[in-house]
Amino acid sequence: TFSTGFVAVRSSGTDEDSASHSFAGQFESYLFQSGIDQILSSIKHCWCSCFSERVMSHRLDVGMSTKDLKMAVIVQVMVNSEVSGVAFSRHPLKPVSSDCVFIEAVYGLGEGLVSGELEADRYEVSRKSLEVMVEVVDKSEMFVQCDEGGVVKVKVDEEKVKEKALSDEIARDITQLMMKLEDKMG
Repeated sequence: TFSTGFVAVRSSGTDEDSASHSFAGQFESYLFQSGIDQILSSIKHCWCSCFSERVMSHRLDVGMSTKDLKMAVIVQVMVNSEVSGVAFSRHPLKPVSSDCVFIEAVYGLGEGLVSGELEADRYEVSRKSLEVMVEVVDKSEMFVQCDEGGVVKVKVDEEKVKEKALSDEIARDITQLMMKLEDKMG
């Protein structure tokens, strides 16, 4: 895979998220990397992002140590997706409620969603009835693969801008998968 295809080089701080803080978007990740030199360089940059000024400042702001930091780096086969999203088995904005699964989805790669650069459709799916409620946003841009590696933001075809990124059927399938994972993993 390192010599024939693209990979994602993703950072994961070992104490990245908890009930009291989140480092979402603060560590570096690199998409559509290829060749051993580019991949090794991306791994080094991921590790170095653990010591960036913004990460250190955030650690001090939330009362965390700036010593003995640990960073995991994951190298995985890159998926060139048509639609990307995140799903939560419990609605993160309604933590007391356990009635629905919450999904956000965008066209193209998930980079625009996780970086906060793109607005996403929001799905709330009933855990009991699988009824889908969706808030559709105008999705005029998306992130896609560059020919030479990496990602670029491009315009979405006009006829898709106001369409749902996910069908109700796919939102239901994701909901059922999330409930199965929650049952298995806790």
